[in-house]
Amino acid sequence: QPLQYLNDSLLDFYLKYLYREKMGASQQERYHIFSTFFFRKLTSGSARRGINYAAVKNWTKRVDIFDKDILMIPINQHYHWHMVAVLGLKTLVEEQLEQARQAAERQRATKSLSQADQNATSSSSTTSSALTPSSTSVTSSNTTVTNSSRNGDGNAATIARTTVGGPPTLLAMSDED
Repeated sequence: QPLQYLNDSLLDFYLKYLYREKMGASQQERYHIFSTFFFRKLTSGSARRGINYAAVKNWTKRVDIFDKDILMIPINQHYHWHMVAVLGLKTLVEEQLEQARQAAERQRATKSLSQADQNATSSSSTTSSALTPSSTSVTSSNTTVTNSSRNGDGNAATIARTTVGGPPTLLAMSDED
């Protein structure tokens, strides 16, 4: 019949039917299908930039969406249905967490080098000729290589180097207790 539209409740019912009756258990583990009301609630209200996270914050409390391979989100705009498939969310989140971890490591290394540089200026009595190697630490995920050695009186001295864009460069030398 003309001017008959696909009802959101009917679409919701059909998506649940497909999920529960037609998908196997292994597929159900990989997918999460949101309700047809999810996007409408997410974009309702006068929240920041039109996104209302508070309205849907409990919609996934029983499911870990970051563990799913595919998220399906039905959207109705201007009497037209769209189905958004979010692929690779788990991989994206893992990559973002790894990048954040690496950034934190780089920040710690920069802070350590800065402190080593300050220690080197305040402790100018250590010379490289009096150092004997004791250990070397190399971290590939950031840009810092640190060689720890012992000076003539048995105290540990640290020589911090960087490998960004070229050969190692002496940045700081300091005594450590």
